[in-house]
Amino acid sequence: MVFIRTGEYVIKSLELSDSGDFVSYLLKNKPFFESVEPCRPEYYYTEIYWQNLMAPHPSRKPVELRFIIKSSSEIVGFVGIHGISGYPAYSGMLGYSLDHGLWGRGIMTDCLSRLIAYLFLHMPLHRLTAAYMPANIASGRVLEKLGFTDIGIVREYLFINGRWEDHMLSSLLSPTFKMPSMEMPARCPDKKKR
Repeated sequence: MVFIRTGEYVIKSLELSDSGDFVSYLLKNKPFFESVEPCRPEYYYTEIYWQNLMAPHPSRKPVELRFIIKSSSEIVGFVGIHGISGYPAYSGMLGYSLDHGLWGRGIMTDCLSRLIAYLFLHMPLHRLTAAYMPANIASGRVLEKLGFTDIGIVREYLFINGRWEDHMLSSLLSPTFKMPSMEMPARCPDKKKR
């Protein structure tokens, strides 16, 4: 479980016990997120959906990490790292959202900075990638301040508000990555020796 304290916020792993408050956060911000996120089915906004998604399952290998940002009284943000892969990529895809009433205050930049530093230190992650709509200038600025580098436009990346939207793909390399010791060799064996 991750627990990181910032000035007035806490970043922590999303747990089953958070599902009700998390759904409240999603519903409160739904009208503001619709312009930059895919349309979600109604069950996405239910506690039972999130409880089922977070419940441990013996055949489900975790490929996503979910975190919430909390003030003293409520959930004000969400961070997800999905598509986590090991050898040979050691990468994950970053997504995030913040309560619309807190936009423009540097809160997400601060929280992501701390969380990413923690993840790079404690997980075998060589790279994080993120995608944002070019019109979402604020999200692009957050990533830029964190040191992400724009790679290029991915045409028609996500279906949002009834149409395919291009996204800027951006990436950040870990400055502390060390190859886990029990993985594949750095070089393949010489094939000439048969």
